[in-house]
Amino acid sequence: MKTKLTFLFILALAAFNISCNNQQSYGNELQAEKKLIEDYIKRNNIVIVKIEPLINEWGENDYYEIDDYLYYHLVDPGDTTSAPLAYGDNISLRYRRYTLNEYSDTLSAWTTSDSASPVEFRMGTSSSKTCEGWLQAVGYMMYNNAQCRIICPSKLGFSDATNSVIPYVYDLKIKVRK
Repeated sequence: MKTKLTFLFILALAAFNISCNNQQSYGNELQAEKKLIEDYIKRNNIVIVKIEPLINEWGENDYYEIDDYLYYHLVDPGDTTSAPLAYGDNISLRYRRYTLNEYSDTLSAWTTSDSASPVEFRMGTSSSKTCEGWLQAVGYMMYNNAQCRIICPSKLGFSDATNSVIPYVYDLKIKVRK
């Protein structure tokens, strides 16, 4: 009996040690992610602004900080004569995804040759097809045919069981159906 208790104690201690090492590794991965985002911003001469510019006042490298390490740049406001986005509108979204490395990898669903169907969801609702970073960015896009670029940290992106701490840059464009 004493041998079994000793074995269970050692097993529990080993499990605790592994758990602590994984938490420390995750913390290190988060720090590395922040550094990667900061390096990307510096390398691309991005200017972080704390107040969202008006539609016609966006500088070429101005990015608005929406959330902690989620940065938004309006590329094209879209059809500003159309009604602005509203809760429940149907959104069709196309995207390009880039890694933040100096020589980035790209995944694209920008055109029908990349992906036959866009990602579709209703404004104001979450979907397994979207990530929190996209939903926040679309809320700032406002009009049909708008385009933006976002820098999205892993906590607001899609989770990946093998590499969960990976930030991405996304080019997004939307079509709105009322």
